[in-house]
Amino acid sequence: MTNHYYNYAIIRFLPCRDRGEFINIGIVIHGNDGSFSTRVVDAGYSRVDDVFPALSDSLFAQHLKPLKRELSRIEALASNCNIDAQQQLFKNLAEPSEGVFTYSQSGTLAAKDSKAALNELFCRYVQHT
Repeated sequence: MTNHYYNYAIIRFLPCRDRGEFINIGIVIHGNDGSFSTRVVDAGYSRVDDVFPALSDSLFAQHLKPLKRELSRIEALASNCNIDAQQQLFKNLAEPSEGVFTYSQSGTLAAKDSKAALNELFCRYVQHT
């Protein structure tokens, strides 16, 4: 089976920008096979409490809900676009921003399909397995 190439960015939760501390909470990928996918942790993600014990229990959940809605909207939009338009969506999404969610610089991965790529990246960068 031929490998495809996937550009990816790690989604990070950065609640205290002045300290620069963050945790990886998700992945967004775009492939040369026309795929565009995201995967994000659930609101009860224990690393949030482990790394940011002073945060309100609901702060992460409050911010995560609109992020997931937006990512879902972008995935749906990308499913109706050509590869060039998908690439532009990926670039726009991963641009530096000032919110509590930021994106890493993009990287590239070769994999047999988008599900395998997304799973490998999520395990490596988010779950640390």
